[in-house]
Amino acid sequence: MKKIYLDTNIYNKLLDFVNERKIGIEKLSQKIISNSYIIPFNPIIFEEFAHTVKQSPERTVDLFKLSYKICSKDHIIKIDLIRDDLRCFLENNREDSPFVKGEERQEFIRIWGEATEPDTFKDMPQNLFDEFRKEKKDSLAFYK
Repeated sequence: MKKIYLDTNIYNKLLDFVNERKIGIEKLSQKIISNSYIIPFNPIIFEEFAHTVKQSPERTVDLFKLSYKICSKDHIIKIDLIRDDLRCFLENNREDSPFVKGEERQEFIRIWGEATEPDTFKDMPQNLFDEFRKEKKDSLAFYK
């Protein structure tokens, strides 16, 4: 199995491709699976998708639908992966897995699935991602 990490701009290009060619997300998903690709998902991309809701709520939901369909639910990347990797390197230690596990994983999958529903972002508070943004900034900071 080959793992392929997609950034937000690639999801946007894939969504445009699917819409232009009218091939459907299901067909794209089958192609990915048949070629033995695993596409991990990053919660940071979840946040980036959600920020697009002001410009186009429909596109935001379509991005979530695309990612939910093509990404592996067993390969959700830990938010603090970069910080953990740096810490492990400095301590000459290895983290056992870069992926979210257990209840945290199940809760993320549930929320991710809800994000594929059109009414999810209808009444979203403006400051919803302030805490997440702070965590993201902290997780990208060098090990202290």
